[in-house]
Amino acid sequence: MIDIGRRLDEPVDRSLAGEVGPAVCGDCHHEADRTWRATAHGQRDATGEAHRAACEACHGPGTLHVDANESVLRRVIVFARGQGDPTIVHPQRIEVADRAQACAPCHAEPGSGASDRLDAVWPDHAARRPWQEIPSMQTSVCSRRGEMTCTSCHAMHQTSQTDAQLRSGLDRDSVCTQCHTSLVSPADRERHSRHRQGPSEPGCIDCHMPSIVFGDRTVSRTHAVAIPRPGANPEVSRPDACTLCHVNRDRAWAAMAAAAWWQQDLHRRPSAPETTRLLAGDAVERAVAAYALGRREADPLAEVTPRLEQLIDVVTDDPDVDVRVVALRSVRDLVARQHPRVLRFVDDVDAIAARPERRRRVQALRDAVAAATADPLRRHRH
Repeated sequence: MIDIGRRLDEPVDRSLAGEVGPAVCGDCHHEADRTWRATAHGQRDATGEAHRAACEACHGPGTLHVDANESVLRRVIVFARGQGDPTIVHPQRIEVADRAQACAPCHAEPGSGASDRLDAVWPDHAARRPWQEIPSMQTSVCSRRGEMTCTSCHAMHQTSQTDAQLRSGLDRDSVCTQCHTSLVSPADRERHSRHRQGPSEPGCIDCHMPSIVFGDRTVSRTHAVAIPRPGANPEVSRPDACTLCHVNRDRAWAAMAAAAWWQQDLHRRPSAPETTRLLAGDAVERAVAAYALGRREADPLAEVTPRLEQLIDVVTDDPDVDVRVVALRSVRDLVARQHPRVLRFVDDVDAIAARPERRRRVQALRDAVAAATADPLRRHRH
């Protein structure tokens, strides 16, 4: 007779295990499989990358687990003990300091696409390209002096957000206030941030985790959580979070506000708006600017027509197709909110098309926007 209790206490050499694939896992773990498939990781199944982001990517190879749990009696004993099954990895049962290692094989490696040809980090060492979330997170005070790790904010299963995969019940503010409890109430956050609170207003992560990472034709949030410092020299810092929302302003304006509100050092001279400065940079900088110009959270005082003009110029002339795709997406977002009747002209533009064809269709878009605004765009091109 097998001594199942003794075997549960024995060390398990998981190096002997092999992979079984997500379909085998789903045979027993029906609910976990269902909720995983609804997430961004689970949806990679349709792209042929299922095993890269599937069960065993986080839980380790499953053959030992499958073989051991052929025994119904063993499963009953494991459940009754409530200490987990030693034949498989459960990230939430790993020491906090080591939990990120479950995510590291994917989220601590080089990305893909145009950004591979560029510097990997901003001057302050925050990542510029995707798949570097863990090294970025580990530069932040929240990680170095606290207990922040991947699962502090994200869940692979019980999540109501399939994109960001935030844990159920968390949003762009509560991901921070679950630790920073003095800022739980909107009134306290408004006093802290000097910004109104609400669905269309900036949240904690808009200031402390701005969207400055570019890859796979997407601009995403940095995981290098930090205090915005618009007075910092752009040659030694990341793009400024303040002027990625206040896109019509420059760093000097933001630095004056930060000095008045939070007593930050003021060492900035007037300059071009941050988005204009970034549009003169490399592909990552141009993509970050193009994304910022189209954001719903951008300062409403930043007029739409000049922003559209800048973005349409990028769609027309930028040499990097990935940057053009981001810019066209921002054009569509702005037009959908301000000039919905012009949407068909946006949808007629192909950012990947050859330049002569692209210019022809963009000119039709320029004319449609000019007619909708009765304020012709300043740089018509024929």
